[in-house]
Amino acid sequence: MVTTAKPAVTQPTRPGTHRTTTPRVLRAEWIKTRTLRSTWLTTAATQLVIVGFGVLAALAAGGDITGPNGGGPRLAGRGGALGTVLAGANLAVLVVAVFGSVVGAREFSSGMIRTTFAAVPKRLPVLWGKLISFVAVVLPTVVVGLLAAFFAGMAVLGHAGADTLSWSDDGVVRSLFGHAYYIVGLGLIGLALGLLLRSTAAAIGTTLGAVLFLPALATALLPSDWSAVLKYLPSNAGSAFTSLTATGDEISSCGARCGRRGRGSPAPRDSTRRADRGWRSDWPVTAPPAWRRGSCASSPASAPARDRDRRRSAARARGASAAPR
Repeated sequence: MVTTAKPAVTQPTRPGTHRTTTPRVLRAEWIKTRTLRSTWLTTAATQLVIVGFGVLAALAAGGDITGPNGGGPRLAGRGGALGTVLAGANLAVLVVAVFGSVVGAREFSSGMIRTTFAAVPKRLPVLWGKLISFVAVVLPTVVVGLLAAFFAGMAVLGHAGADTLSWSDDGVVRSLFGHAYYIVGLGLIGLALGLLLRSTAAAIGTTLGAVLFLPALATALLPSDWSAVLKYLPSNAGSAFTSLTATGDEISSCGARCGRRGRGSPAPRDSTRRADRGWRSDWPVTAPPAWRRGSCASSPASAPARDRDRRRSAARARGASAAPR
């Protein structure tokens, strides 16, 4: 009698369950960003634009490139040297803004966003993952490009005998890193517009038109009454931390001088009083007190205080004239 052994039946083991956490979403977005060939082509193009155009501008400004007029113009001042070597940053803004728009909208165009949201039902971790991976790629690229353009361009200008700037000069470090933050910030705006519009063409058109070109047209066409609003637009606000000298609103000497007195501190009074509690009659009726004189008294903000002082002076003069002699 022959017996056959039955094969042992093994129960399938259930794979371990993995939770969807923010670090894993960040890692997934980083893998999607670094494995695309377009990412590294864009970073190479950004550095080539920043460094290449900066060195070419320095060669032209130093006279090493012969033009129709016999050479490039000399730099007019110390502020012109930094603007010359960072000439490529203006074109890098366009490259990074377009790259941000493509990063934000390309998954919607290809339909892969459905797979992403199926794996990560929450939208916010996906958004943070795209933003962080974009900054991790673009910010080092832009910083390295700006530093290379600065040192290479200044070396070219120094060799040509033109005015140059050093790393330790005032405002140089702030301007260099300000350019980096400005370029990356516009790239993030393009990424956000790509996520909102869900179209690559619409995101690129909106980013380039409404963010970069529209503020320049509005500044040139709108009256000066709109300056309080136009200064907050991206291209106009960027000049506050990308220029060599600070362009922010500073406290004037008049405001600093008038601001020394607190609101609750008493106003200075005339130290000479008559024995009959009357004020001196030689106080000018129409002139403000001495602490209100000067350039601050003519400002529109001090008009109510000036009228109040005149009324007080008139009342004191009437009281002094009515007092017994």
